[in-house]
Amino acid sequence: LTFVACYELISMIIDQNNMHSVDTGMIFRWVMKTFLAVMFVTNAFDIIMAVFEAAQHVVNGAAGLVNKTTELGVKMDNIRETLETMELSELVSLFAQVFLVGFTLKAVSIVIFVVIWGRMMEVYLLISVGPIPLSTMGNHQWSGVGQNYLKSLAAIGMQGFFILVCVAIYAVMVEAIQSSDDISSAVMQCCGYTVLL
Repeated sequence: LTFVACYELISMIIDQNNMHSVDTGMIFRWVMKTFLAVMFVTNAFDIIMAVFEAAQHVVNGAAGLVNKTTELGVKMDNIRETLETMELSELVSLFAQVFLVGFTLKAVSIVIFVVIWGRMMEVYLLISVGPIPLSTMGNHQWSGVGQNYLKSLAAIGMQGFFILVCVAIYAVMVEAIQSSDDISSAVMQCCGYTVLL
């Protein structure tokens, strides 16, 4: 903040004809800009939490999007009867397919876990460096850094909303999987939708 304030003062003085025409209004403007920058830095945590609270309000309002079940158990109620009518070669083929799908889903769940924790680490890192970009808000030339930081905070906060939208779309797609007459296609559809999620 000290560097930014001193740089702003030097820039203002140099811009005014290399110190030939210095007026008190310029000093007053510098004091006001520095005061605003100090207020931003002092309340950086409150500003960051306000952005996340606004994003949390949007996410809570969108929580009603996911009102469908993502379970296939409802669709597969007569799976035992269908499996009993299948021949051994079909059962072995289905077993291999389900084993491959199970392995794929475990790999996808690991990727989802890594992505979600990566996003959480990104949030923590953004919060921890908050005062640095907010200290540039008082400088005319560098205020874009603070504005871009606030935009990135809003984008990170809105990721929860987009995750809810993706889960809602996934629930609708899983609900659209047809009955258990063709178990193989139902399993492959569920795997495809999960990889897409």
